[in-house]
Amino acid sequence: MKTLDQLEARTPVDASHTSGDADAEAIISRGGSYYLTGNLDVTKSEGIRVTAPGVTLDLNGFEVRRAPGSTGGAGIKILVGADRCTVKNGSISGLDYGLVAAADDSFAQAEGGSILNVRASGCLFGLSVGNRWHIAGCTVQGNTGAGISAANGAIVENCSASRNGSGIVASGVISRCTASANSAYGFDLSNGATIDYCSATDNTLDGIHATSRVTVSNCVATGNQQHGIVLGDGSSVSNCTASFNKNDGIRSDGNALVLNNNCSSNGNGAPIGAGIHAFGSANRIEGNNTSSNDTGIQVDAGGNIIIKNSSRGGTKAFDIAAGNSEGQEINVFSPTTTTTINTTNAWANFLY
Repeated sequence: MKTLDQLEARTPVDASHTSGDADAEAIISRGGSYYLTGNLDVTKSEGIRVTAPGVTLDLNGFEVRRAPGSTGGAGIKILVGADRCTVKNGSISGLDYGLVAAADDSFAQAEGGSILNVRASGCLFGLSVGNRWHIAGCTVQGNTGAGISAANGAIVENCSASRNGSGIVASGVISRCTASANSAYGFDLSNGATIDYCSATDNTLDGIHATSRVTVSNCVATGNQQHGIVLGDGSSVSNCTASFNKNDGIRSDGNALVLNNNCSSNGNGAPIGAGIHAFGSANRIEGNNTSSNDTGIQVDAGGNIIIKNSSRGGTKAFDIAAGNSEGQEINVFSPTTTTTINTTNAWANFLY
């Protein structure tokens, strides 16, 4: 015979085991494994407050939700010092903050936790955490602000963000995520983030908005109402597809690498859009293909290198300002014959 503790060696979240206070329905103040036994209707400022490190909270398929007739608050609030916590397997809805790692006066937050297979919807902010969190398999939908917000060193993977303010706001590693129909950016990335194998579609602003030192690879940005992919200083984009965006497909400030991308049918809106558009200097634009954009590749400043690209269709294939290093532009198009390309200029840019 086994004891009850052996059958269920976890602690239920209820009044007997995790009693709350005037502000929280339940408080977890000791490390260990906890689980919900039913939906939690939040009438106070907080649903579940976690104050101890090393807590695993299994929502057990249930929902933490704002009770009818009440407003605001946080579904799950993890305080400073409650590091290495895991929240998994359930839903949060209707709060100001779905799950938040709350900051103290010095802006420190709990670190190193995980959020696994959690859905956050109908909140002001969905999932909002600090440094070195792991967020996987989560869905954020219909949140007014950011669906997922994570700070330095975070890993966000296999998540879906739709119809939020911005979809995913992060500084870390973002992989195999989708961001669609958000009212601001699909992905808003900063501080050396990397993003790969992600899709940004039909967002109101940029699909992927990357500030300084961000690496973008193997992504798709299509149908966004501003630009497909925007690169800040010192960033790179490679092996990506940017198509049917209202303005530019890929836009770069400066000091960027733009390599082996495919950009088509950008500039569908009232403004003139380019497949690739560089504003600053020290960009290397190489090996890209552009087709059916308003302008194929547009470079507004000097001090860039533009080589081995190909462009077809649109008003102008290449629009390159003076003061740049550009491979020879060679028109190889023929409407009646197949063109054999034979040139001694290995760095040429082709019109076809």
